[in-house]
Amino acid sequence: MAIREWALVEHWMHQAMATYFQEVDQPMLGRGFVALQGFHSKWLFAHNAIDRALTGKAALKEWKVLSDRLKKKAEIRNKLVHNMVREFPSAKPSERIASCPWTHKKGIDLSKPYEGCVCIIAVVKARLEFVALHCALGNFVARSFGGIGPHPEAAEHAKNPPTFRQLMRQIHEELGHPQRSAAEKRAATDAANAAASLRTPLPGARVGTKRNDEPR
Repeated sequence: MAIREWALVEHWMHQAMATYFQEVDQPMLGRGFVALQGFHSKWLFAHNAIDRALTGKAALKEWKVLSDRLKKKAEIRNKLVHNMVREFPSAKPSERIASCPWTHKKGIDLSKPYEGCVCIIAVVKARLEFVALHCALGNFVARSFGGIGPHPEAAEHAKNPPTFRQLMRQIHEELGHPQRSAAEKRAATDAANAAASLRTPLPGARVGTKRNDEPR
């Protein structure tokens, strides 16, 4: 999910740059942009093109701030794309699976995530930051031409990530078997027991059809 959101970041970075070119040149620009190797090359191309287009304009300051965000968030993107996935069964629940560097220092404790590893909450946080970033890019394009952005301004800033417990609850709900509290589990058990007791015959009660010798 985080990588999908990053794909939208790159899309909107291209869109931001393309708006400063003639419409007839935009297809050619797009082909050149996607041919560039690695995000850094794409960012450098877009940064310099937009920087030149906005020279002497008020929107240049906003672009420089936004461009810096792009460069910094690319660091976590690179880790998610290039790291390997490792399991740490004895670590605390939120750290048992992580995206980790291929190399590490000798002699470190490998029973838990080490320096450079990205655990699940950090991945969720990255996804939220990527969402905010592509919303900010979309709004920037609109504002730089005097328009109103498609997203509310609040969407340009990442929300706080959920706690691990909240995240697990969300995952269970999406899978169709929501987690329940101890009180909810007890209530469900009591209801099931009550329903079962109604189906259990009382001692001495006759069940089934009447016998022929029974009084009518």
